[in-house]
Amino acid sequence: MKKFILITVVALFIICCSNWTYAQTLPKGCVLGFHDAPITLNAGVTIQQYESFVKNNLIPGYEKNFPGTKCYMLKGKRGQCTDCYAFIMVFPTDAVRDKFWKADNTYTEAGQKAADAMNPLLEEWNKLVTFTDKYTDWVVQ
Repeated sequence: MKKFILITVVALFIICCSNWTYAQTLPKGCVLGFHDAPITLNAGVTIQQYESFVKNNLIPGYEKNFPGTKCYMLKGKRGQCTDCYAFIMVFPTDAVRDKFWKADNTYTEAGQKAADAMNPLLEEWNKLVTFTDKYTDWVVQ
């Protein structure tokens, strides 16, 4: 799994830095929070409902409530984890990430306020899927 995560992060970095069409870059010093989040759809939920909710509700909610954070949903297409989902949270600096999360992955005061504001969305998300979340923060060198 560590190899998969490393390959995914490196691939994302290469794609973002070389994709002239979208002109996206990952500046040195930014922090990528890579979340490997395998899901199991709850009864009666379609993958389209899940993807729509994440794209239209969950990600905008995170970006609104955790200012300075940019979120992306990833879907595996080839390799070991096809049709798997993961998330990348991009912070411009350690300081932005540290505003919301402590080193032990618990919330700061500001993070707890943001998390509390996210509760309605997270409750809705939990009605769609069950999941586990493993994460690693990476700093672009």
